[in-house]
Parts: sequence; structure tokens; C-alpha cells
Amino acid sequence: MMLPPVSLKNFGHYNMRLQWPQDDAFITCLPRRIFNNTQRSMKQFFLSCPKGLESLLEEECRKFLGESLTGLRASDGGIKVDTDIKNFLPYLLSTRLASRGYMQLGQWPINRLQDLYDLSRNFEFESWMDWRQTFKITTLFDLKAKYVLNNSLLASQIFKDGLVDRFRDVTGNRPTVDVKHSQISFLLRIEESRNTSKIAPFMLTFYVDMTGIPLSNRGYRAPGHEAPLRENIAAAMVMWANFGEQAEILVDPFVGTGTILIESAMILAKVPPSFLKLRDWTKGRRPYDMLEHLWFQNNSALNSQLSDWANTQVTMGEKSLLKIPSGILWGSDLDPNAILLAKKNLARLGLDRTVRLSEGNALTMMPPGPPPGVVVTNPPYGERMGTPEESAELFFNLSEHLKNNYKGYRAYLLAGDPKMHKGIHLKTSCKKPVRNGDIECRVLGYNLF
Repeated sequence: MMLPPVSLKNFGHYNMRLQWPQDDAFITCLPRRIFNNTQRSMKQFFLSCPKGLESLLEEECRKFLGESLTGLRASDGGIKVDTDIKNFLPYLLSTRLASRGYMQLGQWPINRLQDLYDLSRNFEFESWMDWRQTFKITTLFDLKAKYVLNNSLLASQIFKDGLVDRFRDVTGNRPTVDVKHSQISFLLRIEESRNTSKIAPFMLTFYVDMTGIPLSNRGYRAPGHEAPLRENIAAAMVMWANFGEQAEILVDPFVGTGTILIESAMILAKVPPSFLKLRDWTKGRRPYDMLEHLWFQNNSALNSQLSDWANTQVTMGEKSLLKIPSGILWGSDLDPNAILLAKKNLARLGLDRTVRLSEGNALTMMPPGPPPGVVVTNPPYGERMGTPEESAELFFNLSEHLKNNYKGYRAYLLAGDPKMHKGIHLKTSCKKPVRNGDIECRVLGYNLF
């Protein structure tokens, strides 16, 4: 039996002056009729990140949002954030660590996959998207849901059926699924219910992907180099090294595509990692999915506010990048093609003349200047190196070279095999497990005395 529509007469429409009623607990108790909250200010978000970065992401979020946070909880592979959307959006486009950002549209208990159809059929999708827009739905299970419910593809299919039937009922048309190039992406997370008074064994949390493209896709790196380091992992390494908190140089002797140096430059200049995407937006392009979402387009105040913020970040960022002194950031690589590729990537941010690059062997390169300084690098491992023994030998030789020739520096190295550092005669000041793509890694920090 379907409940009657919720009356909105006591709620009004959100604007920058009105406040929503605080007691809306009854809304979350309506599993069959989903309340449309497209215009509400306070929302819940989920920021995903590579495993191992959750604590650092939580720290970054707390520092950026400050008192505007009403809730912050770390979870496996990300953080859950409660805050005002007008404060969250600038953070979403400023985080150096998150992979994707999702806005929560609802959360409901379910007993079985078939429940998804009614929930979807009664959700007011027409407030979030136009039927002409393509979409996709991704479903993620926790271990218990995977064991019991088994088929995440079927879950997406059932929810999709409810969505298209909803649009057919309301508009007479049905939207189209496009898995590869969708204009709006939805995420279903189905997990074992943690509530002590379980209404149902599982909890469905329903999200919309706000950017579409991964936040780690900054826009400066072109394809053409094997096994690239994830940009947010590189940023985390630089942040763990505390680079930028004092006057010092940074060296990457395995420069590859220049990722570590570019992330370091943006941190040093306090430029958001989305700088190039924001610049595209100011030139009329639409780099993020949310810019085409109805919830964003229909909120003119929010649209204008974020646009003004983006213009300010681009103007200030261009000036700040030009102010980075030459001789602060250094990189080298044995592969001349890597040097050329790194130069092209640096040029996208106007850094090709600021960052010093040279061709050379990391095991013989001497420090470019006296301490203080920090070496942050991703030595080759796995398929890029050959056997695990060869990777371990390179890692050992690099550590000996740094210990003997970089006294007074610090070093932060990404080890692709957790056992690579076992034979190194240095005491670790930092040991952080991280996941770079499909590879379990360790970020190892050393003080070189």
C-alpha cells in the first residue's frame, strides 16, 4: 500500500535566508514515499579515497570546513560529511585526497533486492535530472550483503527499472542508460544494518556522483607512461612529508610524469588541485557532471556563488604559481622520454621553467642543494622493475645512497611491496599503508642523519 504524498505546505522553498524545520525525523521513516530534498541546505556527503588516506582526508576536511561541519565520520575507503552544501562544494573542488564526491539522496532499510523497485519508482527523480539525460547506476555491497543478496548487477537493474517507470509515469518518456558516458551517475551502497533495533537486515544509502570524473583526474597528466602514480597518493606523500611548512627544496629522482612535483607545486602555491578544471569552467566548458544536474541549475544563488569562487581561485592561482621560486622543486629520471612527458605536464600549469628537470640515475644523483630538503619519490616496482628481488635491491641501493649523500634531508618513498624495506638500515619515522590502484603499498619516511 502506497502512502499519500508528503505535503510541502509547511516547508516552503529554500533560499539563503530561510531555515528548514529541525524536526524532520518523520521523513526518514517513510520507506515507500521518498521526500524530495533537492533544495535543502544541510546535506550528507560521502568522499571516497584510496585505502590508507581516510585519516588524512578527515584531517583535511575538518581543517577546511571548520565550524560549518555538523558531522564527520571516517569509514572504510572514505569519510562521511554533514554540512551545508554551499560550504561543501568549494571543499569538494579543493580536496587533494578524495577520489570521488557523492551527495546522499536518501537512506532506507530493505529486506530484499525487490524492495529497490518501489523505492526507486516513488523517488522524485524528475527533480534531479531530465529524462533526456543519460544515466548509470552502480551498486556496492558490503560482505554480508554480498553473501546474502549476491548480485550487485541485478540490484542496479531493479533500481533502474523503477527509475525509468517513474519517468514514464510522470513525463511519458524514459531516460537512457549509458554506462560509459553517462550525464548523471547514481551509487547504491547496500550494507548490513548496524541499528540495534533493526527494521530490516540491510540499509540502502542512495547517492549521486557530483563530479562524474574522478577528483584525482586533475587534467595535467597526458597518457603515455607506464604505471602512473595516483595523483591523490602523490599529494598524500607530500602532505605526510610536511613540505611547504618551512623553506626547503623537494627532490623526486624518479620523476616519471612529474606527478609528485606538480602536486608539490600546487600545495606550495596553495592552489586547488582542480585548478585546470576550474579554468576550463571559466572559459565556458562544463568539466563536472553536477553543473548539468537540475538540483544545481535550479539553485541560482548556489550556482552564482560557486562560479564566483571558481573565478577567484583561477585568478589567484595563476598569480601564485608564477611566484614559486626557481630552484625549489627538482626532478630527474633515467628515461629521456619521461623527462619530455614531465615537461609537457608541467607546462600545462606554467611550471616548465620553474621546476628543474634533468636526465640522470637516481642512484648517483647528488642533492641539488644543502639541507633542509626532502626527497619524495615513487621508485619502480612490480612490472616496471621485473622481479621482486630486483625491486628490493633497487630500494636498498637507493636508501644507502640517500643515507650517505643526503644527510640533513628527509625521505618519503613509496614501496610497492610491504617487505621491500626489511633490509634497510634506517629507522622509519613514518609508515603508512596505502593502496595505489590495485597494489598494496607503504609510504615510508626516513630522517637522513
